[in-house]
Amino acid sequence: MSGLRVVLAGGGTGGHTSAGLAIAAALRARLGDGVELEWIGSHAGLEATRVPAVGISYHAIATGKLRRSFALRNVTDLTLRVPAGLAQAWRLLGRLRPDVVVATGGFVAVPTALAAAARRRPLLVHEQVVVPGLANRLIARVAGRVAVSFAAAAAAFPPGKVVVTGNPVRPELLAGDRARGAAGFGLDPGVPLVYVTGGALGSHRINRVVGEALPRLLAAAQCVHQCGENPHDDAGWLVGQAAALPEALRARYRVLPFVSEGLADLYAAAALVVGRAGGGTVTEKSALGLPAVLNPHPGARGD
Repeated sequence: MSGLRVVLAGGGTGGHTSAGLAIAAALRARLGDGVELEWIGSHAGLEATRVPAVGISYHAIATGKLRRSFALRNVTDLTLRVPAGLAQAWRLLGRLRPDVVVATGGFVAVPTALAAAARRRPLLVHEQVVVPGLANRLIARVAGRVAVSFAAAAAAFPPGKVVVTGNPVRPELLAGDRARGAAGFGLDPGVPLVYVTGGALGSHRINRVVGEALPRLLAAAQCVHQCGENPHDDAGWLVGQAAALPEALRARYRVLPFVSEGLADLYAAAALVVGRAGGGTVTEKSALGLPAVLNPHPGARGD
């Protein structure tokens, strides 16, 4: 195939994955068959399922993470998994021969970004949040350009490389339909809808607070609750909380581990979003003009 060949790298969380998917959608919209997209990510991250679902060729490599607290996994990740991932990415880029590599962040992107620099392939890094994480600050040193969502993030990167682009939003999210959202999720279009989300991985704290508040919340509104999957089994606990409700209130509640199909319509139907203040969440709500209650992530870099 002739045209532009782009390798995207990143994932691990919804923010890094969604940004890459939005970039991919924009490239396809502008270039059509003139662009060929490949994605290099982890074996078990969110991107491993969401990327193939939109028809992008996916290549999984070994990845490792540097944790802020002492952990034995830091040793195995940095001495075994990261070098293995770097070698795998090196071989993949040698075979794929991309015109440009776009890294959207997270520890998942590090091996591919370093391999791109070693192979002298043009490298663009995209940063979604105000206070960049360690991975992007590291790979920005070998990147040709760093695209930031907020001007305040520029101070964390080498001068002369930064361009302020904003955070890309998947175009399909802007085309939701309220009536379709109500029908698709079995909702009453005459009752206000609160959409609760802790991001793709969920939020244990938000899940528990909302679960305890269900009798009061559902007396005034209906709720679709995207709870994620975690070791606390929040999904099971929330189902139990709902089962104890009167039937009329129970009919107003939907709990789902993850929302993929119908998210645009769900946004269109929502009167209020309660969610974690991740870069992707903030950007999507701003683009849609949705009222929101945003909860900061307690472990986020720079508070």
